[in-house]
Amino acid sequence: MMGCGDARISAQLRPPMASCLAVLPGLALPRLEGMDLFGDPEQWPDSDLLCLTGVLGPHLVLAALHEGVFPMPLGDDAPREYRGATAWWSPQRRGVLPLDRLSLSSSLRKTTKHRTTTVDQAFDRVIERCADPSRPGGWIDSTIIDSYTELHHDGWAHSVETWDEDGRLVGGLYGVSVGGLFSGESMFHDSVHGRDASKTALIRLVLELGESSHAPTVDQEPCRDATSHTLSEPSASGESTSAAQAAPSGCPASGWRPVLVHPTALLDVQWLTPHLASLGAVEIDRAEYLHQLEGALAAPGPRWRTDRLTGPQMLTELARRG
Repeated sequence: MMGCGDARISAQLRPPMASCLAVLPGLALPRLEGMDLFGDPEQWPDSDLLCLTGVLGPHLVLAALHEGVFPMPLGDDAPREYRGATAWWSPQRRGVLPLDRLSLSSSLRKTTKHRTTTVDQAFDRVIERCADPSRPGGWIDSTIIDSYTELHHDGWAHSVETWDEDGRLVGGLYGVSVGGLFSGESMFHDSVHGRDASKTALIRLVLELGESSHAPTVDQEPCRDATSHTLSEPSASGESTSAAQAAPSGCPASGWRPVLVHPTALLDVQWLTPHLASLGAVEIDRAEYLHQLEGALAAPGPRWRTDRLTGPQMLTELARRG
């Protein structure tokens, strides 16, 4: 699903970020998740590219996604001194597909009726087809394949497959799921037998993500003072005001009240392309993306149904959800 990044990279390097990333391969994931690998987003450069490193691994991919950053190796069109490096990207204009905006053309509906989809039944084959070096703009190298395959084995990366009536794999996509975030990495279709097959896989993905976006959950938030609208603070004597004293009317003595959280899945397509725009994808600015990311990471992830769904079943389910 990833589009092509900005190839004008030489003036966009930020060595402090690169040196920060260079010490990370031996760190465990829990520690990585608590670190600001890329610094304050307000200090990020006015470009899609944040930094270059020679480091890539599954733990680092996961940690970067928590900060709205994803890896993409540089190809042969990069300056010679940077070839083979891993570039870390956070587009200023981010492509996302709101689940309620999925748009299907009549021709897509027609071809989808003759297809079947599965989840996580052929991850290796999907990523290999996405990495086909003959594809224009190909960027998936062995380091990407190794990292995302390990993420798949650990339950983070997932594939959606599209099959034709003869049982051929004719399309698919893969990406990483963290909470309610799905970071789409790449998609493919068979040029001979798979017209619109990658789009059919995307329909299945939207259905899977939509499963986790309906039921609200109960969380807690601190009550705020009814007059100052700020959290209660210690008194002038240095003694903390009790929760019961500080709590406004209707607030429990604990000082915390339950709130309903409506989780929303975030389908990140990274860069917007005409192909994705035709399906309802839009662009949002980086700050808005990071805001939505925060909520998505706190949301529950999809249940990932692995059973086969036929095209008619998917279209019926999509219509039922409205």
